[in-house]
Amino acid sequence: MVIRVNVITEDSLLERRLLAYARKIDKLDLQSSTTPLPEDETDAYVVPVRSVGALLDGTERPRTWLPVVAYGKPTALASAFLAGCSDYLREPWTAEELSCRLMRVVDTSFFDAAWGRVRLTSSSASSKHGEAELSIHEYRILRVLLLQLGRPVPREVLYYAIWGRTDGRSRTVDVHVSSLRRKLKAIAGPEATGSLIRSARGLGYFIPACGSRRTGTRILC
Repeated sequence: MVIRVNVITEDSLLERRLLAYARKIDKLDLQSSTTPLPEDETDAYVVPVRSVGALLDGTERPRTWLPVVAYGKPTALASAFLAGCSDYLREPWTAEELSCRLMRVVDTSFFDAAWGRVRLTSSSASSKHGEAELSIHEYRILRVLLLQLGRPVPREVLYYAIWGRTDGRSRTVDVHVSSLRRKLKAIAGPEATGSLIRSARGLGYFIPACGSRRTGTRILC
């Protein structure tokens, strides 16, 4: 997975240092700017602690649904976490340390539906429209469907992904898929049409591929 990172800075020396490091690392795609890039153009933000107000509002839910790593003086660590930052770099810090911390906070995958990007973790799915908690069973089903993008996955295979065994008579998979559909619809926003998870009569469930194109582990459609 290639992590797209928006480094927000007006420090040209820092910018050059980070970009030089990123060119050596296949997993990092650093983009520097003085103001935050749109959420659909990055996977995480790196921002000086004095500027966290551009992304965070001091409540439990940041303005952005993407991870934010702040950096600055050690004395600002507590305030950065209270503001909603995912991690904090205490000065002095190195590009290598930033890379390691990004790999930790972006411990997730992304996929693009027709209505926007979704960030998926083992316990939630979120988009710019909101966040939905996922059970571990729902997460496993969704991951299998994404890995088999565009191809129907039999119920027995999805049941095995949950329980590690097969049971063709159980309706457990249908219950979890129905719940997943409701949760994904809740974070889809007003522009969404239809369901992300479709059923193929006699074959199982699938997520349609819209001009399948892949970058790293992201599903782009």
